[in-house]
Amino acid sequence: MKRVVVSSGLQEVDIRPPALMSEFKRLSIHDAAEYFADSAKRVEVDCPACGANGGTPVFNKYDFLYVKCGRCGSVYVSPRPT
Repeated sequence: MKRVVVSSGLQEVDIRPPALMSEFKRLSIHDAAEYFADSAKRVEVDCPACGANGGTPVFNKYDFLYVKCGRCGSVYVSPRPT
């Protein structure tokens, strides 16, 4: 894990312990697979930043397609759960 030091002397690991973050990631992946598995229930959306439609596919992660907006460059999930 990358160590980020803030002005107070705290490090990122102090507020986000690796074991806790690992469990959070595991549970997030499980929940995404369980609650959003039915891709027929996902909807196409416009860019949440600028409202443009029709992003270009960039990558797929945990069965979610991430697209990049051709107007502002934002990356977002579409289609996404309702």
